[in-house]
Amino acid sequence: MLQLIYKSAATVPLSSAELSRLLMKSRAHNDLCDLTGILMYHSNAFLQVLEGPDHAVEETFERIAADPRHKCLQVLRRQEIEERSFREWSMGFVCSYGRWLEEMPGFEEFFQRKGSFPREAGDQALRLLKEFRYSSRRRQVDLGYAPLMVR
Repeated sequence: MLQLIYKSAATVPLSSAELSRLLMKSRAHNDLCDLTGILMYHSNAFLQVLEGPDHAVEETFERIAADPRHKCLQVLRRQEIEERSFREWSMGFVCSYGRWLEEMPGFEEFFQRKGSFPREAGDQALRLLKEFRYSSRRRQVDLGYAPLMVR
């Protein structure tokens, strides 16, 4: 099983409606392909982890890389895994507009970084996404960012 984490910049800011359509389409695709993960959108940047069968992750990532809504796409981690980190979500999603997420250790630094990332950025991204998962459960996923749709 493969886990792939990437960061990219949006070519244009996406509206809530556009993000909702993207999420619905992604969840339907991921359900069919046995993929799980999470997508974070903040400051016109995407951070996503995809997990599942190698061929499904690679094909999905190729489609994302060809999507004109992305630029400056950088793979932060691509590794074989024994178990999924986000198995409960066909595609968890967060679009942050609130403070508590930005106060998570490393969040703002990670999203404000320009240019290429150091080798350890994949570990940092995974920690950040896992911390979000943990924090969202603790906080009942209702604290100042919208739309938040976790599944």
